[in-house]
Amino acid sequence: MNNINVLREIFLDFIVRGDTRLFDEKLSENEWQTIVKWCKEHRLTYVFIHKVKQSNAVYSKLHNSHLEQLENKANKAPLRQLKIQANLLHLHKILSENKIDYQVLKGSILAFKYYPNATIRRMRDIDIIVKPQCFSQACTLLLEHGYVFGNNAQHINYDTYIASAKHAPHLIHPDFNIIIEVHHRLCRPNLKPVKGELSAHPDFWQESDLVTVGNQSLPCESPEMLLTHIIHHSVRENAFNNGPVFIFDLYFLMTNNPIRWDKFHDYCGYMDLHKEAAIAFSLLLYFYPEIEIGTGLNASKDENKSFTITPDATLINACKHLMLCDLEQKQYERLSSALQSKSIKDKFTHLTKLLLPSKEKMNQHLGLNSSRYYWLLLPVWWLFLLKLLSTQFLGGDTNTKTTHELTALYRWLNK
Repeated sequence: MNNINVLREIFLDFIVRGDTRLFDEKLSENEWQTIVKWCKEHRLTYVFIHKVKQSNAVYSKLHNSHLEQLENKANKAPLRQLKIQANLLHLHKILSENKIDYQVLKGSILAFKYYPNATIRRMRDIDIIVKPQCFSQACTLLLEHGYVFGNNAQHINYDTYIASAKHAPHLIHPDFNIIIEVHHRLCRPNLKPVKGELSAHPDFWQESDLVTVGNQSLPCESPEMLLTHIIHHSVRENAFNNGPVFIFDLYFLMTNNPIRWDKFHDYCGYMDLHKEAAIAFSLLLYFYPEIEIGTGLNASKDENKSFTITPDATLINACKHLMLCDLEQKQYERLSSALQSKSIKDKFTHLTKLLLPSKEKMNQHLGLNSSRYYWLLLPVWWLFLLKLLSTQFLGGDTNTKTTHELTALYRWLNK
């Protein structure tokens, strides 16, 4: 199999559908290295090993160091999920005892409420959200209970983070060693186009749901809010960085819980998310053609936009390519693709924010803890950008470049 695109296509079919064509021919050393890279970067290790073991014929004939490496990593997944569960209960105890309204977000809900096995849904971190007026209090409480900021800061300017970011710097407790993101909003404040902030919708706090973790019921997003959030986060914010996990999330959420489609369309309208929903559901139907979308929907023609806008096959293939992108290379490619697909005014705004970033953005990418006079470090930031862009431009792997795919996605969303 000499073509990376062919390998990507049949690897996706194996991961999502269990199609064993991937192993019809002996995989080369380079192909195994690519598969290992995809599994590690896109949180697919446990799923890959699970699928391999489901096919006894495949598992019995595969014996190599790459499979052993992935299997050893997959065996650690249940322990990590137990740590996440314990950390969630610890957070719940602190926040509930201090009467702080909060909700669990995204992966933790999906793993413990909708997936048939929580271990399948690998999480990089735990996301929770509090109301903006409780943001500083919630973070301070966690600091008082042994959590520390990942950037070694002891104090942060909470007003600045409310104005320029969607969550505080990462928090970690040494007993669990799991990254915690405390959000005060769901959408990046500088992301365009954003019609409305999802957590500001009246339903967000009024119609929350519950997820059972251990012997406790924790507050979480409703199924319709979660569906909207997944699509916004995966398509609009991250251009499919979540990989095939995004498809699993949609599938298990929609097949294990009835969706109130009128509510979902209301939230899509509030977020101006109909195009992103169209792409998401088109991809879902590609992998799971039997799934029903919008069953029982009593919506007007205008409200039903996400089913009347249909991406073409070229765009769907581009999105499949993006699901297995090289994440480091994509940093450069997202910049160049965004500039190609924006208006002159948007290009100027984009470049200004890139060259004159916020203090928080500089600290995050450079691993610094600057406060006053952070602008003195701008030359360091510019050198960082120059190194990033030159490295990716000169050394990027042509087989894994996604510039054209990103440009096609951004142009379709922005037209």
